[in-house]
This record gives sequence, C-alpha cells and structure tokens, in this order.
Amino acid sequence: MSRPAVSNIDLNELVGMIGSIAALDFSKRLEVDLSDDPATVIAYGLNLLSEELEANVVKRSLLEEVNSNLEQFAYILAHDIKSPLGIAMGALSVIGHELGDEKNKVVQEYFPVLKEALTRVERMIAGILEYSRTSFDQVRITELSIGKICQELARLYPAAQQPEIHFDNDLPLVCFNETAMKQIFQNLIDNAVKHSDKSRCRIEVRCSAEEDFYLISVGDNGPGIPEDRLAGVFDLFEHFSSANTGSHGVGLSIVKKLVEQAGGHVSASSVPGEGATFSFTVSRHFVHQGATS
Repeated sequence: MSRPAVSNIDLNELVGMIGSIAALDFSKRLEVDLSDDPATVIAYGLNLLSEELEANVVKRSLLEEVNSNLEQFAYILAHDIKSPLGIAMGALSVIGHELGDEKNKVVQEYFPVLKEALTRVERMIAGILEYSRTSFDQVRITELSIGKICQELARLYPAAQQPEIHFDNDLPLVCFNETAMKQIFQNLIDNAVKHSDKSRCRIEVRCSAEEDFYLISVGDNGPGIPEDRLAGVFDLFEHFSSANTGSHGVGLSIVKKLVEQAGGHVSASSVPGEGATFSFTVSRHFVHQGATS
C-alpha cells in the first residue's frame, strides 16, 4: 500500500480551526490544495462545515427575535450546528478507519487532538441546547473549579494563539451551572484572544468572596476599550475595535445574559493601551446538586 502524500496543511492550523468553531467563530478558512492526503481532506471538510455554519449565523442573526431573546438564538444556532458537526465527526471516524496504520507520525499526533476538540464542541452544543430550554432555576448547579475550566478552554487554541492564563491556586470553588460557566469563560477568553495586539495574550483571572456573592474578573493585556464605548460593550452586535477580528459581536452579550439570568451583574473597565477587565458576580447561595450526568 502506498504511503499517504505529505500535506501542505500545518496541522496546528487544523487545531486552530477547531478552536474557532468551538468559539462560534465561523469566519476562518484554511487554504487547501487538490491533494487527497488526510490533513487536506480534513481541512476541506472543516472549510465546508465553517461555511455552512457561518451562513446559518448570518441568517439567524437577521431575525428580530435575536435582539430580545438570546435563549432562542442559542437554541436555534446550536440546533443548526448539531447536524453538520455530526457529519464532520462521522467523516473524521471514517478517515481514521481508512488510514489505519498508514497514518504518518504527525497525523498520529494530531488526529486524536482533532477528535477530542470536535467532541468538546459536540458536548458544548448539547449543553447549550439543554440550557436554552430551561430557566436558570431549573438547571443543575454543580461545584466548579474556575482554574480547571480556564485550563480546559485554553487548550482549544493552537500553540501560536494559546493565551497565557494566570490565576491563584487557591481560587474558591463556585456553585453554578457548568454549561453556563464554560460559555461565560469561553466568550471572555475568546474576546481577549481575538482583540489581542501583543505577541502573547495574557489573561489574569481573579475571584474574591464577598458576603453574598463571588466577584470574578477576567483581565487581559490587549488594546483596551475607549471610554466612550464602555457603556455599550455588552450590547448585542456591538464591536469596540476597528480591527478586523472576525467577531460577530455576540460573545459579550451572551456573557451578560447568562450572568444576569442567574441574578448576577456584569461590568467592564479599561485602560486604553494596557488592557480591559470584565467582571461578573455569582451568588454564594447557590446549592451544589451533585455531579452532572
């Protein structure tokens, strides 16, 4: 049997593509040639997937209901993503089966990474669908490690884009819905990475315990936000950067909606040229309901 052709695709780019899809950013495309090597086939499939998802985002974002009901938007979007994502998972499994032991060393290293990333997206979508169907007082509350969540989310980015996240080892455990908390941090981290103007995106996560709530803050070393834009930074489809970051202007609105739905508050502060800090509160009165199924 002939050896697979050498790909012109940097497999770090494949991991980056998966990370973009996980962050609900479907604007990225990979350059592919006409070869039939495994990495190129995967890249071509991811491009098709991203194009279809971006078309769905544009179509759904035009609905007037999106502005008044982010829960409905999340449900529709996640539902539309679920089907093509299932196709991508199936295609990846078929490619892995067909390659068998013929996978070269690089493909062997990155193939499970791609599969794990797609699986993470699949689980996140399932969580979004479940979360969007219920009010906050009906969802499961579990005890969460903020540091662990940040570490898991950082691994979704390729090495060149992976943010440097710092947090104290003694951060308190917080009771909250796991899907909602991951969505909050995913959007805050992705916001920092997208707008970073430094060689390495640095993120500082802090959490202080007040009498009735935890105050959690996520600060970055990016360009910051002009003072006259701070008031509307959490508005739907609001962009606070003139750079072409590929942002849809939805992420911070989702953060605000999820936090406020749980009875918390969000705020933003910034020093232009030095970075921005996004803060939110979580009640200390939520009760741990056991591990999720």
